[in-house]
Amino acid sequence: MKTLFLTFNFSLLTFSGINAQCNCAWMASQDTMGCGIIFNDLSTGNPNTWYWSFGDAQTSTLQNPYHNYPAPGTYNVCLIITNTSTLCVDTTCGNINVVCFPAGIPVPGVTLSIQPNFPDPFSDNTVIPYHLPSGMAGQIKIYDIHGKQISRIELNEGSNTVEVNGSSWESGYYFYAFEINGRTLQFNKMVLIR
Repeated sequence: MKTLFLTFNFSLLTFSGINAQCNCAWMASQDTMGCGIIFNDLSTGNPNTWYWSFGDAQTSTLQNPYHNYPAPGTYNVCLIITNTSTLCVDTTCGNINVVCFPAGIPVPGVTLSIQPNFPDPFSDNTVIPYHLPSGMAGQIKIYDIHGKQISRIELNEGSNTVEVNGSSWESGYYFYAFEINGRTLQFNKMVLIR
């Protein structure tokens, strides 16, 4: 059994077709077994084709694929979406650092319980419920659609909620990462609408 640790460095490349009405976005989360990664498409504009390049010469055309990496390392993952009706095409790439741990080494935070934010979409404020086990240090980092960190919130132990104030943010998609003991364990998205 192996466990996995991910870090992300996002860089976005955008190519638009006749109707620039799509926006490519994705997130990756770890599987607690082996070197598997769960990829989720978060794109807008109703894409109907997906092309994933996982950075290890493997690809997928599924919307939300699972990929098992052959070894630890840094991989450049790209997603190309297309809406064949509007001829809109968009691409987003990001580096993930995959580190596989041998069986028997615990990964702090695996028992962390995180719920989706609500309301979502939201206009000014949203709440994120979570449970942080005793003895663990946790935080939430919030990123804009371009991967720029715009907020960081320290978490308290126990079952709690954290309120996120987006009143100074523009409408759009935002992503939040949960970090436990310095390790990113999960990415989620939230939508701000004015």
